[in-house]
Amino acid sequence: MDYLVDTHAMLWMMFEPQKLSQKAQEILADKRLHKYICVASL
Repeated sequence: MDYLVDTHAMLWMMFEPQKLSQKAQEILADKRLHKYICVASL
């Protein structure tokens, strides 16, 4: 499955992962899933 990661989720993943739900943390940690970030977020 593919996921488009929101800017806030990307920043929380990097700096404050406790702000993400348990499900979001699992999705972001799963290396089998494809995750994309909008280039504008960078």
